[in-house]
Amino acid sequence: MLPEGFLSRKKQGFAVPVAEWFRGELKERTEESLFEPDGLLNLGHLRKLWDRHQEQVQDHSAILWGVFMFRQWQRTFGHRPSAVNDPSGSFTRA
Repeated sequence: MLPEGFLSRKKQGFAVPVAEWFRGELKERTEESLFEPDGLLNLGHLRKLWDRHQEQVQDHSAILWGVFMFRQWQRTFGHRPSAVNDPSGSFTRA
């Protein structure tokens, strides 16, 4: 039933279409998340990367994905734009 050598071949990865998702079904959600001011990221530079990606000038999906995941981490663990990093290592409200 399976092709010859199928079970003994090396593992193969697969591509995830993140670049297309950022131009499609994840565009609005990602854009809202990326450009929320927090004083940590250079939003001007991030906007240039985002725009070039949207215009399909250059694929910046890897860095955009990393920033998007960072933003999700911030939301999950309570760091909001109005939060200030406390020297003790915890986040507190300003």
